[in-house]
Amino acid sequence: MLKIAALVAAIVPGTAALAQSWPVAQRLAEATLARHPEAAHVVLHVTPPGAADSENLVIGSTIGRLGKKADEDDLRIMHEARTETVVAKSGDRFNVSLPLIDHRGGVIGVVAIGFPYKAGDDKALLVADAERIRDELRDGGIDAAKLFAVTP
Repeated sequence: MLKIAALVAAIVPGTAALAQSWPVAQRLAEATLARHPEAAHVVLHVTPPGAADSENLVIGSTIGRLGKKADEDDLRIMHEARTETVVAKSGDRFNVSLPLIDHRGGVIGVVAIGFPYKAGDDKALLVADAERIRDELRDGGIDAAKLFAVTP
């Protein structure tokens, strides 16, 4: 599917955004953010079924970056199945990146969830909120094949 999307983008000018569109994953990211107004953004980094982890990319996001390939941090979070956090340089957002787990318990990528933040906020509580949101995704029956689907 990715090769077809790249081919379409190369042949038809102006279709790059459409070619890098995964509407199922995008709708899931948007719906997740809508259900959780305490969060500021949701980004889904997922490895296509049967592909190498190096093919992991953003397929659902409420802050753009669709099609962005995984970086070293994303791959480390996936491989080590651990959570990483960082306060944004601006100081007003706390970002939590966690392994994204499918309904069978396998790691299929990373979910990055940002929260509004001010100095002194309870970071452990924000991590717990991110884990709860991630677990809701898992319990909703997600898997990589569904997330890469172009139609529901």
